[in-house]
Amino acid sequence: MACGSFKWFELFSCIISIYFCYLLYGVLQERLYKTNYSPDGAQFGYSLFLLFVQCLSHTVFSFICILLFETTGWNQKERLYSLFYRYRPKVLIKGYGLIAASYLLAMFFSNYALHYVSYPLQTLGKSSKMIPVMLMGILIRRKKYSFSQYLRVVLLCFGVFLFSYQQNVPKTTFNSQILGILFLLASLFMDGLTGPLQERLVQDKQISTYEIMFYQNLFAVSYVAIVLFLNRGWLEACQFIRFHPQVLNDIVIFCLTSAVGQGVIVYTICNYSALVCATVTTTRKFLSVLVSYVIFGHIPSIYQFCGVFFVFVSISWEILEKYRSQKIN
Repeated sequence: MACGSFKWFELFSCIISIYFCYLLYGVLQERLYKTNYSPDGAQFGYSLFLLFVQCLSHTVFSFICILLFETTGWNQKERLYSLFYRYRPKVLIKGYGLIAASYLLAMFFSNYALHYVSYPLQTLGKSSKMIPVMLMGILIRRKKYSFSQYLRVVLLCFGVFLFSYQQNVPKTTFNSQILGILFLLASLFMDGLTGPLQERLVQDKQISTYEIMFYQNLFAVSYVAIVLFLNRGWLEACQFIRFHPQVLNDIVIFCLTSAVGQGVIVYTICNYSALVCATVTTTRKFLSVLVSYVIFGHIPSIYQFCGVFFVFVSISWEILEKYRSQKIN
């Protein structure tokens, strides 16, 4: 009984941690891209620099998790030696290099979309991962899906369309929103690539999830560092922070909540299941939309209310089906 109570308390702590980290993460992400920082009212627009700091924080945090959860006394040196020396350079580049590239592009396109669309629309768009998963399954694996699965995707697409629909908008605003949606689609496509690449690596090698988190972020940091060095983007971002020091607090807390949140998600998947984690993260996304409306004063239209409803129905239906299939098996 005590053991069962502890497991429930542990799961409850994971849920609260995910909610807290990603609700704060969402607020800070929108704040970073939408705030006019004093003294001149300039907006932060350095997505690559933000990605660099974010991936760096993920790398450090995942390494700390490996030390805390995957090494104990006698085997600590052996585990660390295995982490850094068991891979040949070719294996690292072919495996983690590709994962890092798709993972990095997914985050970059998602962040860059905020220049053109609102955070609620970005959040709903990022909730549509079943669309690229199904497309990749049809095109690459020649997989067949049931009528109910197709219906859920149709509901999802219709909901996102309703949410993004606006009447009598200026042409420039319409074009801007279309561009933002294209960035979201690109992000979803990259998300659809990242999952299968990670699964293939896990099947081929006996590795931990924190190890994947460490290496994919380490490679991502390297990629972004090269680009920032070549285009001197790091210098422009540092100058912006120098003249707008208040943005530094937002960046630090944003990266910290992102790293801790991702770490808790990995822990939840490892100790419970991906399905439990998907349920938690899905409900968190809808709470993020509500929080964004309250804090940043977005005024939802009837179309947006209907859009959120259809997306929620589609994703909830998908989660329920997965629970039913687990019970049957």
